[in-house]
Amino acid sequence: MITPPVPGRGTKSQPSLWSAPLFFALAAIGLLAFRTFIGNAGQVSADITKRGEFLFSFPGESVDASVYLRKPTALSIDPQGAINVADSGQNKILVFSNRGEFLQNIGRSGQGPGELLAPEKICFDNANTLYVYESANGRIQLFNGKREYIKGFKVYKYIHALKVWGNKVYCACMQQVPDRPLIEILDLDGKKTGEIGTDSRIEKIEPYRRKSLDFKRFDISGSGKIWFAWEYFSWIKGFSLEGTELGVIDLATQRQAEWSRQNVKTFLKAPSAEARYRSVIFAIRAKGEFLYLLSSSGEGAEIIICSPSGGNNIICKLNSIPKEEFHYYKDFDLIIDHDVLTLFLLQAYPESRVDVFRVSEPWKGLH
Repeated sequence: MITPPVPGRGTKSQPSLWSAPLFFALAAIGLLAFRTFIGNAGQVSADITKRGEFLFSFPGESVDASVYLRKPTALSIDPQGAINVADSGQNKILVFSNRGEFLQNIGRSGQGPGELLAPEKICFDNANTLYVYESANGRIQLFNGKREYIKGFKVYKYIHALKVWGNKVYCACMQQVPDRPLIEILDLDGKKTGEIGTDSRIEKIEPYRRKSLDFKRFDISGSGKIWFAWEYFSWIKGFSLEGTELGVIDLATQRQAEWSRQNVKTFLKAPSAEARYRSVIFAIRAKGEFLYLLSSSGEGAEIIICSPSGGNNIICKLNSIPKEEFHYYKDFDLIIDHDVLTLFLLQAYPESRVDVFRVSEPWKGLH
């Protein structure tokens, strides 16, 4: 990088290049150019970085003392709008209203039908059927809209993410070998009927780092597109339900390019290490035309809104979670009501609770 000369007074034989009139003129032009540059340098800029409004947390002290979270592992909003939290420490699912009011418990500790041991993942189909994966029992159980037990079936791999589309169950399982699929498809009896994707990049990754590829997240949009992410890598892959690859989103490259365009390294003293551009993706939600990522990077924890189409996929960052608070959020879900986005974030540390944030018009000016 070429640095400008230090302003000087010059000499009689060599006038200074930084004489007062010229200096102020150049400074004015430079400031105008810099502001224009920052305002137009891609979509991820200070102009579209928004901060959410904290509303409340639950369960709180006003709730019955028997209602609490011990080791929450997953959060999902059912089709009726209730907030469901899987708690592997209590071996049950706790259900709350979207105002944080406790509604009911699902399951109890045990190995029988309808009983739970270490519920890790939960999801719902369009008929409001609840699917629960238990790591200790090694099975998936189904509960109807009244949360009555329907059936269950065994699974023989650890599941990192669970979704349902139609009468098919999509599971992201452990993967440390090149030929293992990213997603396995099961019928409602637990029989494997198909698979989606492989990751050829695993061969290029050092063996001691391959375990990090096990931590996977994905969601299925309303249009039937699968969006798949690795927790410790800033890659997102899109697939059709038939397994056709739709494209790749590289968040790290886009962050680095964005900071470079804005020249943040010079003007805002940003960290230079490439690792600081990477995003740890804890959860992903596909709602409407956007992807929502619960992420952590060198800038702190945040919700990133992505558009799967276009060259620059990151269109908005919601800095609802300041880095200084050191909160560890494990999962999240969201409700969109007209121009208001309400976020329900499952905090696992330092407290076990659900934090609720609201962001008005997060998409304003993005279209």
